[in-house]
Amino acid sequence: YIGCSEFFCIMRKAVVHKTPGNEMTIKEIEKKSLALNALDKIHLVEKLLSSLDKPDPEIEKAWIKEAEERFAAYEKGELKAIPLEKVLKDIKRK
Repeated sequence: YIGCSEFFCIMRKAVVHKTPGNEMTIKEIEKKSLALNALDKIHLVEKLLSSLDKPDPEIEKAWIKEAEERFAAYEKGELKAIPLEKVLKDIKRK
């Protein structure tokens, strides 16, 4: 059994010290990952998933612009709001 912090230390060394024959293969990473206890596996999965969840700055800008435009339209009376209670009722009916 190896702890998660030890696992990350091993992984960091494998990445930082890339010398021929020193690279870890996917199979080795899988084997070491499967040797972790349940909590360490959860921690590893969370780290891996969060590394994939990087927002695209252009998409973020577009959503911010859209939200600001919608709010401005609402304040001008150009956009009608639906009360939360009605939305929740409609969802429960479906």
